[in-house]
Amino acid sequence: MNTFSGGMQRRLNLVAALLHRPKLLLCDEPTVGIDPQSRNAIFDYLQLLNRSGVTIVYSTHYMEEAERLCSRIGIIDRGKLLALGTLTELLTRLPFEDELAFPASAQTAAFAAQLAPHGDLSTSETIHRFRPRPGFPLSSFFTLAESHRLPPRLFVMRRPTLEALFLHLTGRTLRDE
Repeated sequence: MNTFSGGMQRRLNLVAALLHRPKLLLCDEPTVGIDPQSRNAIFDYLQLLNRSGVTIVYSTHYMEEAERLCSRIGIIDRGKLLALGTLTELLTRLPFEDELAFPASAQTAAFAAQLAPHGDLSTSETIHRFRPRPGFPLSSFFTLAESHRLPPRLFVMRRPTLEALFLHLTGRTLRDE
């Protein structure tokens, strides 16, 4: 009878793999199906190993893990390497720099309509998402918002993500096979 949790078993497997002090460690989806404490323990240990000189090749479908752990990232789709570089380098491949989100309401409808020519505007029932085109200064966005008497607290700015890049490069949702 195995009395170890999945997370404890993964941590033991990781320690066992390191007993011979390898210079290269291959990690294939090491955090699938484990609890948050074990996940963070694995992250902390991998970061410590990397700082000590161990090269780690980390395979994951969890984009936030790659953003957190990897100094260089490769995006592979259907066996083809689509992009390779640092997170900063990769994110420059997106046709937008930032995304601004704000509530979709009667109060913001006219403002949203004026934004449309200056970038990508998508609207759901509850939220507008605006990705400005290169060259459209954020100061213009906020000047326009002020002219509509919209308070700054309505707006949330998000930087591009690795997931957005993956979707941009593959043209598919993450769930497609």
